[in-house]
Amino acid sequence: MALNRNLTRFETVWFDYSATKSDYYLYCHNILFPIVVYTFVPLPFVFIEFASGFFDRYKIQPKVKNSFSDMFRCYRDVMKMFIFVVGPLQLVSYPSIQMIEIRSGLPLPSCSEIVAQLVVYLLVEDYTNYWIHRFFHCKWGYEKIHHVHHEYTAPIGYAAPYAHWAEVLVLGIPTFLGPAIAPGHMITFWLWIALRQIEAIETHSGYDFPWSLTKYILFYGGAEYHDYHHYVGGQSQSNFASVFTYCDYIYGTDKGYRFQKKLLQQLQPKVKYSVADMFRCYRDVMKLFFVVVGTLQLVSYPSTQMAGIQSGLPLPSFMEIVAQLVVYFLIEDYTNYWIHRWLHCKWVYENIHRIHHEYTSPIGYASPYAHWAEILILGIPTFLGPAIIPGHILTFWLWITLRQIEAIETHSGYDLPWTITKYIPFYGGAEYHDYHHYVGRQSQSNFASVFTYCDYIYGTDKGYRIHKKLLRHKVKKETEPKKGAKYFLAINSKVIEKL
Repeated sequence: MALNRNLTRFETVWFDYSATKSDYYLYCHNILFPIVVYTFVPLPFVFIEFASGFFDRYKIQPKVKNSFSDMFRCYRDVMKMFIFVVGPLQLVSYPSIQMIEIRSGLPLPSCSEIVAQLVVYLLVEDYTNYWIHRFFHCKWGYEKIHHVHHEYTAPIGYAAPYAHWAEVLVLGIPTFLGPAIAPGHMITFWLWIALRQIEAIETHSGYDFPWSLTKYILFYGGAEYHDYHHYVGGQSQSNFASVFTYCDYIYGTDKGYRFQKKLLQQLQPKVKYSVADMFRCYRDVMKLFFVVVGTLQLVSYPSTQMAGIQSGLPLPSFMEIVAQLVVYFLIEDYTNYWIHRWLHCKWVYENIHRIHHEYTSPIGYASPYAHWAEILILGIPTFLGPAIIPGHILTFWLWITLRQIEAIETHSGYDLPWTITKYIPFYGGAEYHDYHHYVGRQSQSNFASVFTYCDYIYGTDKGYRIHKKLLRHKVKKETEPKKGAKYFLAINSKVIEKL
């Protein structure tokens, strides 16, 4: 095929590699990919499993420990499956690849074309896999086939493809259906097979890290979501999702999981505030703003001039605004942390900070509810960033507004599915700060203003981490099936009624 242009570097490499090889030979690389991926990708999770207790905080079922022999047995059985089932299937299925016209020549697909096709493959696989997975949880499907995969009630990376041979063959249909509907290049096909395997390993890893994809991709299930499915076991009628959670949500098969999450997310559900309580808080805050904050703003203008905050043209670029806001947040967060710790010294707490802690279960209006001296002192971290890196008055306005909105969210008392803490690593949020208020005067934990790294570095989040472990264990203990399928189905029906 004439391209009428020079080959790109990648096209040159591909041409040199593939020119003398048949399409069948290139296709057979898919036999090697599962072996390589499932050998090496789960290895970091093996090292983490046997590392010190540092990673235990991220383990979803921390009391379950897998020995090296258990992991090796799982790996050995998976490799047998690949060699005796998946490998021969790949060898004899090449005619289907020819029929759907997956190409191997030039030109190579563009990056945007690859991404678009991978998204389609993920969506097609996810929807089809959902219904097959539900079939496997019918009585016959589970007892005859799917029970093998559920031998691991606390899954590990190597257990992602650990299943009955019939299940491996049937679940190959969703994987190949996407490329059959939207055929592309052989490289895209290779990438799809590898990415699907890596995603399955992450979903079965048993760890929910701050950098897990579920924090950044909406409706992505991830390890915590799928772990619940394995934890409940054979009676599970919840969390069938392969990749995304929308099917479970649409068809109502995530109710048990959502109920469990509600138990964990309702921070202090027994505390109810009347309209009169909220209005009193709002009224006192407005008094503080008019008498203290407003006056301070009027007399502090010379400091704004000294800092060099400008109001003329040109306006700052979008990237400049974002960069300055990030710096302001980091400076405010670090400075606020140490001031907040000082406010919990005995004398300072009793004379100043105790007013803010009148709300042991905070509400949005209570974020600036504090002693006038505390308001003045905590203004220092807020203005320190713009003083160090002055920008435009528009950036300054945006910074003040965002800081107030963040404080309101942190004091809202609700940990909702769309809160920022789900998408920004080390962001504290409402649940994190609620614990600080809940403990109250004695609290020497969770001083973070925005991000949690200072608490982690200086060890002032240990109480909170222990609290989270105990709470998670309590909820799971209360919801686990103790008396067989009938008991669990009765519990599950109550869950559905409550929702």
